[in-house]
Amino acid sequence: MYDAFAQVLSYDPSYGRGPDAFDDALSDVAAYTFGADPAATGTVVAVTGFDTLLRLDRRIAQLTLDSFARQARLAGLYGHPMLCLVHTSATDLGRVGGTEVQRGNVWDAEPDPPQPFEITDRLKFIVRFFGSEAELADAVAALRSALTETLSAVGRWQMLAPEPAPDPAALPPAHLRAEAPDAGRRQLLWQVPIGVRGAGDYTVLGELIYYQARASGIVFAGTISRIYPTGARYRADFAARFPALGDAAEP
Repeated sequence: MYDAFAQVLSYDPSYGRGPDAFDDALSDVAAYTFGADPAATGTVVAVTGFDTLLRLDRRIAQLTLDSFARQARLAGLYGHPMLCLVHTSATDLGRVGGTEVQRGNVWDAEPDPPQPFEITDRLKFIVRFFGSEAELADAVAALRSALTETLSAVGRWQMLAPEPAPDPAALPPAHLRAEAPDAGRRQLLWQVPIGVRGAGDYTVLGELIYYQARASGIVFAGTISRIYPTGARYRADFAARFPALGDAAEP
């Protein structure tokens, strides 16, 4: 970690090898804590206040992340996993060290636990977005392109035509109006139902659909999901809604 910052800040690596010197080098823009867990294997680097460094010198900020990525790859060669978590509001950092990064929101609560599902389960996801009727075809094409690989990896799926949401006249919230033509004044709230049959993790799949739909270019308004309960009535409801995924008699 010290060597990575030494390379970016162009000072002798030996200067940054001690916690005190490292803290001194970063005292104007950051703070950090140093500790170790003898029961853990690997290294986790958590960076907060990264936006301050971005404002001061974007090039150094980007090079810092690239250096961490190189150190992580090197550590991996020796069987030492390394994870770098960066708290930032920036959305345009792109690839880091030539590698795509995972993005997510900061939550006050723990993430949902794993929830495996099998081919006998029926899943429904709904993606909601704002748009005019003239924009629907492009929005659905963008959504299909963004989700096809993820959904196909799970199993069978069917995406239905967009339909008005229960509250279609709702205006986009303020933070989305900049993305919508006419500040959303002629926008309606739509939803696209997606049926899924396959095997995987319901929690993971839901998160992937959420983030990939949000990044697809639509004026994203959120997702809704459910696993249908077992029972003939629920299977019949699912089969009527998503006929391409089999009839109610299938196990």
